[in-house]
Amino acid sequence: MTKYFHSDQSQTNHNLHTIECIIVELTAYDMEYIKLLSDFIYESGREIDDSFMFWSSPAANIAEYYKLMLLIAKHFEFGKDVLIDKFDYTRVSDVFASYLEQELELTIRMREREVGTANLPAITKEEDAMETFPKSQKYAQLNELIDILNTNASGMGKDAIKEISNTLLDLNNGDKNGGDYSKNMTFIKCCAELNFGVGDSEDEIDMDKVRATMDATHFGMDNAKDLIVEYMGVHALNKDAASPQFIFTGAAGTGKTTLAMQIAKALGRKTARVSLGGVKDETTLRGHGRTYLGSKCGRIMNAIMKTGTSNPVIVLDEIDKMSEMGSADSVLLEILDPAQNIGFTDSYFNFAYDLSNVIFIATANYPEQIDEPVKDRMETVECTGYTLPEKVTIANKYVIPNVMKEFGLKEGQIKITNATIKHIVNGWTREAGLRSLEQSIAKIFRGAVLQILKGKKTVNISKAYVTKRLGRMIWEDTDEIETTTPGTVNGLAIMGGYTGCVIQLESCYSFTTGQRMLGDVGTMMDNSCSVVSEYLANNAYRYGIDGELLSEAGICTLLGTISTPSDGDSASITLATSWVSLLLDRPVNPKTAMTGSISLNGKVRAIGGLDMKVAAGVRAGIKTFIISRENEKDYDELSNDLKNAATFHIVDHIDDVLFWALNVESMTEEEVDAQGEDVAY
Repeated sequence: MTKYFHSDQSQTNHNLHTIECIIVELTAYDMEYIKLLSDFIYESGREIDDSFMFWSSPAANIAEYYKLMLLIAKHFEFGKDVLIDKFDYTRVSDVFASYLEQELELTIRMREREVGTANLPAITKEEDAMETFPKSQKYAQLNELIDILNTNASGMGKDAIKEISNTLLDLNNGDKNGGDYSKNMTFIKCCAELNFGVGDSEDEIDMDKVRATMDATHFGMDNAKDLIVEYMGVHALNKDAASPQFIFTGAAGTGKTTLAMQIAKALGRKTARVSLGGVKDETTLRGHGRTYLGSKCGRIMNAIMKTGTSNPVIVLDEIDKMSEMGSADSVLLEILDPAQNIGFTDSYFNFAYDLSNVIFIATANYPEQIDEPVKDRMETVECTGYTLPEKVTIANKYVIPNVMKEFGLKEGQIKITNATIKHIVNGWTREAGLRSLEQSIAKIFRGAVLQILKGKKTVNISKAYVTKRLGRMIWEDTDEIETTTPGTVNGLAIMGGYTGCVIQLESCYSFTTGQRMLGDVGTMMDNSCSVVSEYLANNAYRYGIDGELLSEAGICTLLGTISTPSDGDSASITLATSWVSLLLDRPVNPKTAMTGSISLNGKVRAIGGLDMKVAAGVRAGIKTFIISRENEKDYDELSNDLKNAATFHIVDHIDDVLFWALNVESMTEEEVDAQGEDVAY
C-alpha cells in the first residue's frame, strides 16, 4: 500500500489544521456545526484543549485521515466522489479545505444579511448579487442560469440563497451522468424562473382607467366594480398595504373569471389561472419534496414561475369545488392570510417565498361550500345575473361584435333587431349568465355565414330563422307567468346554490286532514309549514277565513316539482299566501312574486340572496315584488335597471303581504265581532 501513497505528509497536516480552524469559525457563526466540531476532534484521538493546535502533534495515520474526511463529506453531503482517491490525501484534504472555505464565506454573508453588521463596509445590491453565486467551473451551461440567479439574488432571503448555493455545489462537484444531476438541474432552472421582486413593475393605478377597462368588457355589475375601484384606491395611496384578496361569487357565465383578468390588465400586472376543482391533497398546492421521484412544485409557485413576476394577479378558479375530504384548505389559508403568506414555503423549493404582493382573486358558484376561515380572509364580490334589458344591451355591445369579428363578417352583412334578441333570451337563454346567449348567437350566425358564402349580401335574422336554427323554445316567449288558479303563488328561490329562480308554489285541498308539504323538502321547510299552520289557526278570523274549514280540511302543497329538493324558510310568506288564496278562493295577482320568512306573530323576516332572486324574477317577467322591511338595505343595493323594471312593496307583517297579493284587508277582533256570527272563529 505504501508504494501507491503519494501524499505530502506536511502539506496534508497543514490542510487538516486549516479544515479544523474553518470548522471552529463556522461553529462561532452557527452552533449547528458544534456536533461536527466535537466529532472531528474526537475522531482525531485527542482531548479538546484551548489551542486547537492538533496538527502540530505527530502525524495521524492514514485511516484517521480518511475517517475525518468521510465525516465532513457525510455532514455536508458533498465531495464523496473525491474520497474514491484513498491514497492521495494531500489532494483530498486540499479539495475539502476549498469546500469548507466556500461554506464559511456563504455563512458569513448570510449572517451579515441577517444582523446587518454596522462595522463592515456597505455592499450594494449589485455587488451583493454578483458575489452570491460563483460561476460554475465544471458545467458551462449552468452559467447562464447562475447569471439569472445573481440578478435576482438581492431579493432572496438567506434560506433561498443557502438552498440554491448547496444545489449549485452539488452540481459543480457531481457527475453529469449521476442520478442527482437531472434533479438538481431542474431545481436550478425552476429557481431561475422565479422572480424575487427584482425589477417588478409598479402598479399603474389610475381609477378612471381601472373602471374603464372593466366597463370595456363587462356591462353593469356596478356594485362589484365600485368595490374593486375602492380597494385599488387604497392600494394606490399606500403601497405597503396588504394586497386585496377577493372572492367573486355568482352563477356560471356571469363573467367572474374574465373580470379578474381585466383587473390585472388595468393594473398592468401579469396574470395566471389556477384551477382548484377537485383539489384535495395539500401537495397539489404546496408541492413535493425533492427526495420524491418526479417531484415538482405546487400550483401556486408554478403560477408565479409562469408569470415571471412576484406580484401577479392569480385567479383561484372554482374554489368552491375543492374536495371536502382533503387537507388543501389549510394550505389555502396560509396562501391567503397576509400574516402567513409573507413566508410561504413550497416543499419543492424548501425556502420561504413572499406572496404578500400577489393579488388573489377566487371564483365560486356556491360560496356556502367554501371553508369559512378561507372565506373570512377574502372580500366577497357578488356577480349577479343579468336582466332581459341588460342581456339585450350586452348582445348588441359585446356578443354580436365579437362573434362577427371571429367569423370574419363585415358590418351590414347581418341585421338583427332588439325584438329578435329579446325573443332569443326569453325562449332559450333565461339563465343568469351569458354562455347560452353567446352560444345561441354564434349558432345563428354560423347559419348566416353559409348564406353569405352562397352570394347573399345581407342576412336578416328573423324570429322564424332563430327558431329554425335553435329548435323548439325551452321557455315560452311570454312575459306572463300564469297564476290564475287559487292557491298558486310565485315564490323566489335560489336554485343550485347560487342561481336565482321563480318557482311556483301550488296548494289544493286533500282528503287527509292537516297541512303537509309534498316533494323532497328539508327540515327548515317542514318547520316553516308548521309556523304558517299555527299562525293561520290563531288568526283565521282576521282574514275572513272559516276556522272550521281550516281545521277540518286537508291542504297539500307542492313547491316547484316533486324531483326538486327544497329547503329554507324564505318561502314562508309564499306558503301563507297560497293557503289563504285557496281558503278564500281568490287568485293571486299573476305577475306578483314574493320572498320572506314569517314569525309566529306574523312578522315578515329577512332572507338572503335578494339580488339574485329579483334578477331572476325580472328575467321571468315579474312586475311586482313583495319583500321584507329587513331586506331594505339589500333593496337599496339593487341596480337601477332592476328597480325600474318592477314595483316593490316593502312589508313588515303578513297582513301587508296578503293585502298586496290578494287585496285582503285584515280585521281586528272587534271588527269581526261587529260583523256578527257570519264569521267563524
